[in-house]
Amino acid sequence: MHPIEIINFAKSHPTCDKITYSLFKRHRYFISLEIGKIPRIWFRRPGFHYVSEAQNSEPNQTPIQCLKIIQELFDDSTCILNSKLTNVVFSIDSFCSTDNKNTIDWLKSRSSGTMILACIEGENVEEDLNYFLQEIKITKALAIHVSGLKNLLPGIPRDLEYLEILHGQWITLDILLSFNFAELQMQNLVLTNQDWNMFFQKWMKSECHLKLKSVKAQLNEEGVLENILEGIDFTYINSPKEFSKQEGNVVLLHSGVKIVRNDEVVASIFQLLIEGSLAILMEVHHVQ
Repeated sequence: MHPIEIINFAKSHPTCDKITYSLFKRHRYFISLEIGKIPRIWFRRPGFHYVSEAQNSEPNQTPIQCLKIIQELFDDSTCILNSKLTNVVFSIDSFCSTDNKNTIDWLKSRSSGTMILACIEGENVEEDLNYFLQEIKITKALAIHVSGLKNLLPGIPRDLEYLEILHGQWITLDILLSFNFAELQMQNLVLTNQDWNMFFQKWMKSECHLKLKSVKAQLNEEGVLENILEGIDFTYINSPKEFSKQEGNVVLLHSGVKIVRNDEVVASIFQLLIEGSLAILMEVHHVQ
């Protein structure tokens, strides 16, 4: 039986014995929610996943009414299946600000205010995004696909394992240097090649990003690595590197360079194209 069948069975048999309920709860499901115009709930456990979505069953049914269906299904799953909410993808411009606040409050109450991963999408929703970041503590990974931001929001954690920024026009050199993520991916930046030069110099002096593992970022200016690294000691990498793109194909990266931090930690830097734009890929090789 898949999770929805189990939930429906349990709801239609309220007098199930305790042994039956214990069988339902033996394997905990971890829940991912997609909150948007078509809300979805994902049930996951090792080797298994199942998704259910709330479609508009009536002509006048609104996205928030569809969301309530998913919320009820989630509440049933926590009661019957001992599920735990870990991840959320929130298209925050799908609802009005009041509905967003109510939804965020609901997420906080169902997750004890803690989430492993969150992806926030939308346009010109800075106030609602800020409220989400204030109320929900993200512990591992955050993706912000929100356009129209003008400044660093105070609620963005600075020390997650992973940060992804799709519209990074608000990221300055000072903001970049203040981050302390293990993995960093950024697009649509206004950082100059001189900014990147300063970033690499600071990293080599152990003045920033000490736990960094990788950076993938679009460049705002044209220029070969030798120009970006002007005044910095580096050596060329002779062997190509395999790189997997989001669409699944693998490309070989050539003409990379290595730089060395003052504690002998080495980083490889390559140039590549991301969606037709020049980008850099930096990978740090920490000694185990």
